[in-house]
Amino acid sequence: MLHAKILNLQTDEFREIILSPESHPDRECIIGRHPNCDLILDSPEVSGFHAKIIFRNGEYLLSDLNSTNGCSLNNHSLQFSKNYALGSKEILCIGNFLFLIQEIEIAAL
Repeated sequence: MLHAKILNLQTDEFREIILSPESHPDRECIIGRHPNCDLILDSPEVSGFHAKIIFRNGEYLLSDLNSTNGCSLNNHSLQFSKNYALGSKEILCIGNFLFLIQEIEIAAL
């Protein structure tokens, strides 16, 4: 499971999320502004389908889906459609949203 805290830097709203491979049959979580996304971030700075988190081979991977404003991981801009391994205590930025990845637990599947 991936445990993260999300802060909206414009509104100071805060929420926590837990992602697990079991909760997403296709083993990915689409992040964006579109209502069909698994994790909706309602802000004009977020693309309709902005990024995705994939669970593959015992890792959580992040991929930018060619978003307009991009993503950053630990203050480094991400390349489009390239997978980046996520780890505990990392910081992901999507638009005005800041994700603090608190913990990643990999259970045997």
